[in-house]
Amino acid sequence: GWGLYGEAKQWAVLGNYIHDTYSHSVRVQYVGKGVFSHNTISNPSLVNTHVFTLRTVVYSPTGCDGSGGIGTGECFPTLLPYGQEDSKTHDTVVSSNHFIAGPNTLQPVTNTPSDENTWLQLFHNIIFERNLYTANTKCCWPMLLFESQYVTVRNEIINLTGAANAQAIKL
Repeated sequence: GWGLYGEAKQWAVLGNYIHDTYSHSVRVQYVGKGVFSHNTISNPSLVNTHVFTLRTVVYSPTGCDGSGGIGTGECFPTLLPYGQEDSKTHDTVVSSNHFIAGPNTLQPVTNTPSDENTWLQLFHNIIFERNLYTANTKCCWPMLLFESQYVTVRNEIINLTGAANAQAIKL
């Protein structure tokens, strides 16, 4: 399973060691005013999973067909009114962490939608700073992936020594 899977508002994940998970080491979504800091997160064993992924839940003003997200789909068409602040992943800081790619990790750290197809995705005011990223010989494309808007990335250290693909950040 996951080391941490969650959806919450106003939460902090501080000073944890999460290692050798089956799926994503940490997958969090629907975060409002969150802090993820001083953690060491590493080595998801399932192929193509993430060390850390920050997402937004799927919102569709017209309803859901069940095709998005993981498993049978993640869709909350009536959970919150469209455009309200609570329907976004927002005001979140990811800082001073050490992210270590496992041997099956394709994209170690992502800030992406839960569904990359036609759903409206809601992100804003996300900061990544002072994190250390460590690749391995089979990883990574890329080490850090963003598919969202209004993200600040500063003072990151990305070690791609020996990595199969030397791509650090993709926007």
